[in-house]
Amino acid sequence: MTRTKTLHNALHAKGKTLFATCILALLATFALQAQTVRYVKETAAGTGDGTSWADASADLQAMINASAVDDEVRVAAGTYKPTKDPFGNASPGNARDKTFYVKDGVKIYGGFSASTPETTLAARSITANVTKLSGDFNGDDVVSGSGSSLSITGNTENAYHVVLASGNTGVTIDGFTIKGGNANNNSFINVNGNTINHRRGGGIYTSSGTNTISNNTISENSANSAGGGVYMNSATNTISNNTISENSSSNDGAGVYTDSATNTISNNTFSGNAAVGNGGGIFTFSGTNTISNNTFSGNKATIYGGGIYTSSGTNTLSNNTLSGNAATNRGGGIFTFSGTNTLSNNTLSGNAASYGGGGIYTYEGTNTLSNNIFWGNKQGAA
Repeated sequence: MTRTKTLHNALHAKGKTLFATCILALLATFALQAQTVRYVKETAAGTGDGTSWADASADLQAMINASAVDDEVRVAAGTYKPTKDPFGNASPGNARDKTFYVKDGVKIYGGFSASTPETTLAARSITANVTKLSGDFNGDDVVSGSGSSLSITGNTENAYHVVLASGNTGVTIDGFTIKGGNANNNSFINVNGNTINHRRGGGIYTSSGTNTISNNTISENSANSAGGGVYMNSATNTISNNTISENSSSNDGAGVYTDSATNTISNNTFSGNAAVGNGGGIFTFSGTNTISNNTFSGNKATIYGGGIYTSSGTNTLSNNTLSGNAATNRGGGIFTFSGTNTLSNNTLSGNAASYGGGGIYTYEGTNTLSNNIFWGNKQGAA
């Protein structure tokens, strides 16, 4: 009897374990199935509910709003302009508050033709299917020059931020051409518990969360304070495989400005960006920053750091190529201020600074330089 009871108990326990395993597997399957993909075209198709390319919606913001954490929104080639502010108002008190507000946890992808139609991200072609997000409401921006000669006019009515994200989870922005943001107003709004500054992040503004910005062209945006192209405040951020060009800032970080947090900036091309202050290509403030395998050319800063400016924090700069960048004051290629800075295996050529450090200028902090190549950098008119 005892042996029979023991066998019964063992089988019962095994059955409970098997049941629990099946339940977990079903829940995992359900979770995967719950990650919805929505589809957007310039002109709606079929029912327009966004459930497929055949029934694609023409309202990008509506598809973002309908999405949950880890859902994807896939966007076909075309030009899209924001129609609502972050709170869903189609007629806000200030029309320039209209933006593509990416809901926390949502992933948006451009670069689809929708005529094939593509069923995977790998099947898209970002270069062939340009998917533009534009903050130029009137379509009358005039952009000329590059770097020291860059001029952006006709943008007084433009959106403060073309793309905005504010949350705890973070977002993915991948495969778009982002133009026409103009963050030039000394005012603020509160979105999802975060204060958003209208003087920062003309192209993209992210606040908090773990954010990924990849495979985009970010150009012809401007800001008065920081981050003409991209401004990222706190959290963990990855900026990779982007082309960031011809953006301007009346202060710091014309291409990209990162404020604290942990930032990985890799495999990007920065060219022709212009900062009246510091950091023509990139300005990093505090945090932990890894800047690697990027190309910087023709960027300009009126004060310090034509290509890169790092301030405080822990900064690792490796395998970058910097050429033809300029600073009117110091650090034509790179300027490091305070913090712990490790610079290795970078190539700096043809950079210029009027008062010193045509290639690199370091001020205070702990600085380790190894295996860098310098040639043709100069001190003089920049």
